[in-house]
Amino acid sequence: MGVKLVMPGVFEFTNTLNDDPDNPDDDSERLAMLIKHSNIPPETRLTERLFTFEEVPGREEGFKASLAFIRGEIIPPQLLLYGLPGTSKTHLAISIGWAFLAQLKPVYYCHVGDLLDDLREGYKIGGSLSPGEFNKDSYDALMKRVKNSSLLILDDLGVQKDTYWVLEKLDTIIDYRWRNNLPTVATANTLELPERVFDRMREGAVVRLHGESYRAIRQRRKQDAAKEGLG
Repeated sequence: MGVKLVMPGVFEFTNTLNDDPDNPDDDSERLAMLIKHSNIPPETRLTERLFTFEEVPGREEGFKASLAFIRGEIIPPQLLLYGLPGTSKTHLAISIGWAFLAQLKPVYYCHVGDLLDDLREGYKIGGSLSPGEFNKDSYDALMKRVKNSSLLILDDLGVQKDTYWVLEKLDTIIDYRWRNNLPTVATANTLELPERVFDRMREGAVVRLHGESYRAIRQRRKQDAAKEGLG
């Protein structure tokens, strides 16, 4: 599978995939497995990328911070992207994920609400396992994956209902990764986040994205194109 250096410290996939099973340096199979287990929506492979990011006014610092994060220039490696819906936070977070995958680094992406639901369900799954039996969706297996992945992307942090259990799980994850210097990217609409979680994330970089909603921009472009078509 083709990968190329597009700028210092940043890799991207090439447009053509030249899988060669007889080439010992071909990492296509490993990369495909990493993508499969990353939980990144597969359709974003062509859409949520650095090369498709449009620098709308108000988003420039987010793009620069994302590049710096990929290059390992943000220490500790914690990046919090926040702003109103439609300001490209998730686009940049997933773009970082694809860049890490291009370096053959394990990535795990999750919407925070879904992650918490999966952890709750994992308790039930784990409780039904026989001694020594393994299930990747059990609480222990999922928590291990989330805590130890080379890159964790937490999308929509702050939308969850903050119960004691929720705060404990989020704190456990973020604190573990902070203590072990493991790269973590989070997106949020505001900075009204659990105090201990925010304390850890702000030791890295906290970047606000603002400006016109990209959804509104796309809608306006569609309307303009329709008017041109009528003309």
